[in-house]
Amino acid sequence: MRQHNGMRPQDVVVLLKVLLLEGTSWQSKDLAHALFLSPTEISFSLKRSRYARLLDGQGRHVARQTFLGFLLYGLPVVFATQPGAQARGLPTAHSAAPLNQQVVAEQYYVWPDAQSDTRGSAVDPLYARVPDHLGRVLLEPL
Repeated sequence: MRQHNGMRPQDVVVLLKVLLLEGTSWQSKDLAHALFLSPTEISFSLKRSRYARLLDGQGRHVARQTFLGFLLYGLPVVFATQPGAQARGLPTAHSAAPLNQQVVAEQYYVWPDAQSDTRGSAVDPLYARVPDHLGRVLLEPL
């Protein structure tokens, strides 16, 4: 087995997609196609997540409490980002639905995207392909 060198940004997106697919039948190749990653990268991602105990031993079910703890407390430290200059982009964090209905903030955060109408402080996405395919990446079924 390959040495574990820690989580990668795309692992978070893979775990979110697996969470959304719970209760359905899916294969790694379907995840690869849906997330615009190679089948090999999906395989390595699932292995890293099992090693980190974010997935069960079979790699089919997300350990919800552990993953939530990672999202709340680990993600901002492991994949830290700092807001940049004002830019057009896709709303993210508390600036995006549904949080924008519950959180009142003076500052908007966006993933830079020239075609978007929303302006805010630019922040880097977890991995570059997420903003390009956001609707398809997480929300569409396989």
